Amino acid sequence: GLYESRNMMLLQTPIGTIPKHNTINFFKYLLMSNNLFSSTSGATLGIDEVNNLATLQVSWSFEKLSYSEFTMLIQNFLTIASSWAEKIYYFSHKEKGNSLTMQDHTALKI
Repeated sequence: GLYESRNMMLLQTPIGTIPKHNTINFFKYLLMSNNLFSSTSGATLGIDEVNNLATLQVSWSFEKLSYSEFTMLIQNFLTIASSWAEKIYYFSHKEKGNSLTMQDHTALKI
């Protein structure tokens, strides 16, 4: 999306379905990962409760954004989203009753 009044663009993508089991631990995992962007490389994790999806989003100023910076931003966003889609898949397919911890995955730093 584009917020022209703020000179900002917003990228958002679904990264997985919110699991039916272990939901509280899943939300806790997302919150822990969002804390100081510790595992998101500056992006933000969220939920789309209408569609039951976990999401990843990033906002960026487009005021002085060059083509090469824009290209790098898109590439980094897609890399982070892919990594998080794998994490969500792993969490959703892990045995019921077991929680996923921050140690189960290392942070993707770009």
